[in-house]
Amino acid sequence: MTHSSPQNGQELTSPRTTALDRIRVWHLLLGSLLVFLASGSVAAALRGTFAAFQSFTVLAITYVGSVVGWITWTAFRQGLSLTALFGRPPMSLRAWSLIGVVFFADQFMARADLNVIIPLLEKTAPALIADWYAASTVQPPEQVPNIVLSALTGILFAGVVEEILFRGLIFQRWARTWNRPVGALLVTSGLFAALHGGTLLSTFVFGVAATLLYIQTRSLWAPVAMHMATNGIIIMDLNPAEAVLVPLGIGGRQEFGWTCFVLSMVLITVLFWCCRRKLSDPLPYITNKDAI
Repeated sequence: MTHSSPQNGQELTSPRTTALDRIRVWHLLLGSLLVFLASGSVAAALRGTFAAFQSFTVLAITYVGSVVGWITWTAFRQGLSLTALFGRPPMSLRAWSLIGVVFFADQFMARADLNVIIPLLEKTAPALIADWYAASTVQPPEQVPNIVLSALTGILFAGVVEEILFRGLIFQRWARTWNRPVGALLVTSGLFAALHGGTLLSTFVFGVAATLLYIQTRSLWAPVAMHMATNGIIIMDLNPAEAVLVPLGIGGRQEFGWTCFVLSMVLITVLFWCCRRKLSDPLPYITNKDAI
């Protein structure tokens, strides 16, 4: 007895129900927001009682505790397998090479945002738009307590929880429902950028690259490692793009910014070309679940 081979993308949806089918993305996001607001109100009320806590500390603990708790409870209630979600850590040279490509694509685009996009908006766009776009370009913390908290929230929390939420749950849920992995990739990356606020271009590129990395490696550890490295660079106030280009004599703001933009687009194109065939394969969660 013979069976016809599935068409491209057909395997993204299968007759059997998995935990992904029981996840409701908007319930997850709205629930996270409501839990955060509720716990934030409690934290604000208690701040006067615990005077040693600075506002940043209270907000950091509130954000981490509420969102992590809500996502964990939702995943547990729906029977989500974290083993299948994360997959095996990437071990091959190819996988780590792709992580490097993603890292530099993001670093170059972040510098293009700062040196080209923001100055262009300041000249041509209303002040409200320019100020909003530049709002996320925060300065690295200088005091030790804030550095520690930034490391915990920016590296550990964002690196793990945001990847679980956006790449592990939202992207896969929509790709499975719509049977359109490219559409789910673009919409999820747009949502990721919008919720971060400001510097939309580099954050969108980050989301696209991280999703492609997850699709290619079938391991959530790959985008987690890249996310942690990227946020660690920000906290340490390092500039890998400058370290690469300035020794080559590319130092002027416009020249540097446009060079970063072109290099980032080249790297994203290379990444998409390397990962394009995997877009029609079963989702990482389904593949890993079947392998358990």
